[in-house]
Amino acid sequence: MIDKMTASRHWALYTTLILAGILGNYFKYPLFLSIDFLFVIASVTYIHWGHPYAVVIFTSELLVVGLILRKIKVNIILADAIYWLFVGLPMVYLFYHQIMGISLDSVY
Repeated sequence: MIDKMTASRHWALYTTLILAGILGNYFKYPLFLSIDFLFVIASVTYIHWGHPYAVVIFTSELLVVGLILRKIKVNIILADAIYWLFVGLPMVYLFYHQIMGISLDSVY
């Protein structure tokens, strides 16, 4: 069982990481072709871009990777790679190209 001091440290770290992710997305870092580096805190992207697709993609990443880690027992990098190959990339194509009509060059 975790004592109160350890639990409060965990919450402090968790809160710090959430704030860092939100600030990192708010003060975005442009890479190329108007694409920004994002942290997995998708709520700010909804405010910036006005659509929920990043929230859906990143939330499903959390759920699918967590499920893979529990069921298959692989390392987290492999679980994340499996997600992006089989779920994340098709969702990006569907949301950004098919639904929003963004050109394939930008989607790729």
